[in-house]
Amino acid sequence: MPHAALPFLLFLCVSLLLAACSSTPRTPHGKPLMKDGRYASSYEAFVADPQYRFTRDIWYHDERIRQAGTRNSKIVIHLKDQRGVLLVDGKPAMNFPVCTGKSAHETPRGKFSIIQKDADYRSRSYGSVFDASGLCVNSDATSSSRVPPGGKFIGDQNAFFGCAFTAG
Repeated sequence: MPHAALPFLLFLCVSLLLAACSSTPRTPHGKPLMKDGRYASSYEAFVADPQYRFTRDIWYHDERIRQAGTRNSKIVIHLKDQRGVLLVDGKPAMNFPVCTGKSAHETPRGKFSIIQKDADYRSRSYGSVFDASGLCVNSDATSSSRVPPGGKFIGDQNAFFGCAFTAG
């Protein structure tokens, strides 16, 4: 190894070590995060971000979530953005990604009520296909997707999946 490369490698190692010790964790886009990985920003800043429609991040307001009840809360789904918003007393308490129907199975519009929740629900229609060794070979699969010999289809997990009906 040339002697001129040694100081550069030492500088690079020290720089990486110092960067790893940074006290404020950041997203790939450079935004500051709180200790639990949420944005340290206002709701307005979160939704104004140019990457908002593409992020899988969740924003929430701890105090408003604690105040949520069946009478003062509702969830609004924004189909275009594929985002859901929990409103408590008309103010955003949480903003989260959702997955709605595709063009062949469009999500109906209207008002719905949750009649049943399942904390460990797995989709029987959408999920991933794994080969015999456990390697994911198709992460955007349907139950009718080809499964290699010895492989299997595993439905997407939707924690707290809710069955809904039209409220009128």
